[in-house]
Amino acid sequence: ERKQAEEALRESEERYRGLVELSPDAIFIHTGGKLIFANSQGAKLLGVDRPENIYGREALDFVHPDSLELVKQRIAKAFQSGEPNPPAEEMLVRADGSQVPVEMASVPFKYQGENALLAIARDITERKRMQEELLKGQKLESLGLLAGGIAHDFNNILTVIVGNLSIARLQLDPSHKIVNRLDLCEKAA
Repeated sequence: ERKQAEEALRESEERYRGLVELSPDAIFIHTGGKLIFANSQGAKLLGVDRPENIYGREALDFVHPDSLELVKQRIAKAFQSGEPNPPAEEMLVRADGSQVPVEMASVPFKYQGENALLAIARDITERKRMQEELLKGQKLESLGLLAGGIAHDFNNILTVIVGNLSIARLQLDPSHKIVNRLDLCEKAA
């Protein structure tokens, strides 16, 4: 029975380890402010070869200064309320100093008898790029509509000018010296 229980426990651990390692999202655990676990996606997100390379480092060392206050508030709120933090956009800093936008959710829990925070981060670089492209497209479309409207209004003004030039030319004798100038104005319009 003991061997069966040990085998069942081993299989359960392997199953959960596999799920964590296969997760497309980065998974981190930190306690006392220090990172104590990261899956392979977490290591990749933070720009290190292996998760072990970040163990013992301050979790906040990887948070961009612009997001630091928000992250501190979310961590404090999670520990005070005991409730999960819903996903929020944050900016992280990789080991090489480059930045990566993420959507981060976290939940407090007990880990080996200590208060810990399980954080799940999703790289949203591609989503941000697509949003920027969409916004750029919308701006160009708006600009096109504005230009079309201005061109239409300008065309209406030119039509009135050309019409009045034609009427003025008809009221003058064809040999009058101003007729040539009216012709030039009409061609220009």
